[in-house]
Amino acid sequence: MNIDARFFALAVFGIALLTGMDALAKALAGGYGTFQIVFFRYAVSLLLFAAAIPLLRPQWPRRERLRAHAARAVLTMVTGVTFFYALGKLPFTEVFAIAYTGPIFVALFGALLQSATWHFSARCCWARKSAGRRWRRSPAASRACW
Repeated sequence: MNIDARFFALAVFGIALLTGMDALAKALAGGYGTFQIVFFRYAVSLLLFAAAIPLLRPQWPRRERLRAHAARAVLTMVTGVTFFYALGKLPFTEVFAIAYTGPIFVALFGALLQSATWHFSARCCWARKSAGRRWRRSPAASRACW
């Protein structure tokens, strides 16, 4: 697979920005409340988004999907409040160790809530990753997990 280096660099830059924002929020947590930090995070995001709209000209959401977008916005706010609250109370590394296990839970809950079927290779990968150790397997089983 050929990956365009510009998009890879953009993704790394985005991760660096998010990590920097989280480090700044951790530093601010001692002097400001969680809701102040979350408010300014989303207020600045709104200003940047409003400035980007004329430049990018994104497609507006369809009217029938507005309810789903509103629910997503509420969940995003709850996620922001709980994450920044935890960031202020727990050590930085613990919060990120917990946060980076999120994709595992998304996959599990997505499979449960959507009644998705997991193929053998997906189950094998999940079991292998969650165990946290390397198992010696035949080359065919190894290829199934990668």
